Formats: sequence, C-alpha cells, structure tokens
Amino acid sequence: MRVNALFGGGLAVVGWGLLLFSTPFFWMFAMNAELLAPIVLRASAAKTDGRITATDSTGASEGKRPIYRVQYTYQVPAGPQLSGTSYVTGSAPGAGAELPVEYVPSWPSFSRMVGMRRGMFGPGAIFVVVFPAVAAVIVGFALRSGRRTLRLLRDGRVAEASFVSEQPTNVRVNGRVVQELTFEYVGPDGLRRTFTQRTTEPGELKDERRETILFLPDEPDTATPVDALPKVAVADERGEIAVGPGTGVALLALPLLVALANGACIANQLR
Repeated sequence: MRVNALFGGGLAVVGWGLLLFSTPFFWMFAMNAELLAPIVLRASAAKTDGRITATDSTGASEGKRPIYRVQYTYQVPAGPQLSGTSYVTGSAPGAGAELPVEYVPSWPSFSRMVGMRRGMFGPGAIFVVVFPAVAAVIVGFALRSGRRTLRLLRDGRVAEASFVSEQPTNVRVNGRVVQELTFEYVGPDGLRRTFTQRTTEPGELKDERRETILFLPDEPDTATPVDALPKVAVADERGEIAVGPGTGVALLALPLLVALANGACIANQLR
C-alpha cells in the first residue's frame, strides 16, 4: 500500500517518466556547460605558453559544428608542469602546437587555452535544467500527495459526505480541465465541514448520492473521497476500507531506473 500510494497514480508516473527522460540531458549538457571559467578568468587571469598533447572528437556538436577535446600541458612561474583540457568547436590544432594558456595565479590548475572553453558546451546549455526541475517538482507533489494518502489510511476515519458544488480551474491535464469539487460532511464535533477535491473526472465523485470519505480527526478539514484515492484502497458496500487491486513493487520500476540512470551519469562524470 505504501508503494502504491507513493509511486502509483498518473501524476507520479508522469513525473518519474519525465525525470528518467530529462536527467541524462542534464548530466550531458548542463554539467558540461562553461559557467564559472569566464567569470573567474576575467577577474584574475595570467597567461603562459602551452603545448597541445592530444586532440580528439567528443562526438558532440554545437550549431552543427563538431566539438573537439584538446589536451595540453603548461608551466607556471616557479611551479610544476601542469596539464589541462579545453574544448573548441569547428576544428582543432594538432598535437605539438604551441598556444597561450590562461590560468588563475592563486589556482594554477584552473586553466583553459585562450580562445577555447573549459566546458564542452557554452552557457546556453544550462537551459536543459528546466526539464528535470519541472519533473522534480511533479515528483515532489506526487510524493507529498502519497504521504497524505498514507496518513489518511493510517489515522483517518470514515464518514459520508454530500456533493455541494463544482468549479472549473485554469489547469488542464492531458487536454482535460481540472475541476474543483466541494463536499460537505458532519465532523465528530457535530459541526458541518467542507473540503475541496480537484479531479479531471468529476463524474466518478458524483455518481452516488453520498460519497464515502476519509478525514483526519485532529484535522477535520483534511479529507478526501475514497474514490479519489489512488487504487491503493477501496471501500466496500459497508464502508470498510480494504487493499485495492494492482498493488505491487512493479511501481518501483521507474524510480529504480531513474536512480540507475543518474548513478551511471555520475560515474561517467567522475571518470
């Protein structure tokens, strides 16, 4: 039930699926974008002579121009010989060529060949962070909703609520307008309470004269129709809550794939 509540439901599947699709692009582009070097080297940079030791293609391109990896060595005054890697688009000089290197005197290993980049891509590549960020927000909402569901199942009480009103929102999911339904029920203190439930399928929550709901005794305003819960629980004709069909660890497949994909990307970055 915990697995189904936290990782089941359309919102969770969309979030984890988008996260699986977008995070490799984040590691590939955003983590290889040149962001720090222009700021640091512009503030305090010194120059010295460098010698290219190897040049190879990265297999990536920018504006349909291939990106090359350039490895080089250089030496700072009164210091050991150092090595570095820069990137250049279009074409690259061959091994043995001598070109100037700019570096930070207080951090000599932080360098790049003049006219090249420390990162494989330019600063614009950071734009891809938008997609995993959106996916992470969706996953966060799904997990929060799942924890709320588990709390209702653990501590909630059963009651009957009546439908009061329906109001369309400005949100669409899969082309369908999300409706906000208002329900009313009598709390344990005898007072009438109202709560709202958002859904793209309002008919499922209005198909009966009175809906079975779960509410928290210590927070009577926190309530939800049982029919609006993920298929983790169902209510029988007596109002008893039971485990719903379709629960299982298969729902962990997407989160597991996300973890494996990110682990592989991190390992590749550390090589």
